[in-house]
Amino acid sequence: MIEFFAVLKTDLLPVEVSNNAKIFQIFDSLESKWEIVRHILNGTSRDQYEYYKLKNPVLFSDSRTIADIVKDCLDKNNWQEVPPPPAFREGTRARCTNAMR
Repeated sequence: MIEFFAVLKTDLLPVEVSNNAKIFQIFDSLESKWEIVRHILNGTSRDQYEYYKLKNPVLFSDSRTIADIVKDCLDKNNWQEVPPPPAFREGTRARCTNAMR
């Protein structure tokens, strides 16, 4: 299993998926677990998103608040744009969550 966090707007969402999960499976998992995901992404298509990964990991500790962690994740200087998966470029309906809008 792989465990990580995704940021959607200002929410930090835990993700746990199998080692060979495809990106659409990650999005489907988040959507099925979080009402906020369904609410924010309702009616959007996958080709409307920009995808990023962090250049440097954001550290978690007991002394840091979630707001501070989210703030660090949203620092655009630490973002590296990545292309969307090929299936996402086809304009299919979104059921996805780890993309920034």
